[in-house]
Amino acid sequence: MLRRTTLVMALAVGALATGLAVTVPDKGTPLNLVAARDGQLTPVKPTTFTVVTPGKAISPRTSPVAPVKVGRFVTTPPRPATPVKVGQFKTIQLREITPTQARRARVVPNLLGQLKQIPITRQVPTGTCAISGGGGLFNHPYDFDVSGTAWYRTVPGSPGFYEWFQFAYKLDGLGVGTGDHSNASIRMHEAGTPKFENVSPNDRRLGMWYYVTPTSPVYTRTTSSVNLEFTGTFDRSRRDDPSCTARTGRL
Repeated sequence: MLRRTTLVMALAVGALATGLAVTVPDKGTPLNLVAARDGQLTPVKPTTFTVVTPGKAISPRTSPVAPVKVGRFVTTPPRPATPVKVGQFKTIQLREITPTQARRARVVPNLLGQLKQIPITRQVPTGTCAISGGGGLFNHPYDFDVSGTAWYRTVPGSPGFYEWFQFAYKLDGLGVGTGDHSNASIRMHEAGTPKFENVSPNDRRLGMWYYVTPTSPVYTRTTSSVNLEFTGTFDRSRRDDPSCTARTGRL
């Protein structure tokens, strides 16, 4: 029995070497053994497993936040206001009119049914001033004076305002060597604040009234005190030009 088993094993090994199929007669179960034809066996590569190493979590980059100081606010500095010089007057334009035009402008028509629309015309007290001097061989004597007044009226629909619509002034007097380049200026103050100023051409004649009207309306508040200054500057040939200022009473 042992010999038979050994013989069968030997035949099986020989069959494997020659690539033949051998049937084992003992059990009746075919034993198919296949050997490589070239006699070389290809080694099988072992399965490679890749272990993933967990990476570190990367946090998003953020800009550093500057701490805010408690109670501190950053604001834009305000622009400095332009200071208004004391005594600075705004220049306005006056249009010269004839005495006839001046009288017509001061007449209030009495039309039936329009009484509420008729403005009330008033005149400020006339202000005057006088100046004299000179005497001697090289300084001729003179005696000059200035008169000035104005008219105003209520504004329809705006009872809190007055409209100043006409001004009048006169330069007068006597003087040896008086020239023909005299002038006059008008200044208005409202509640002590300069309102406007106008300077006439250097062609004012002595003894003549001049009537002027604003080219644009001039308004003051009815609750404000208003006063006017009329300054006359008298031309003297090759001599100093004297001047004086007539002031009206406060409105």
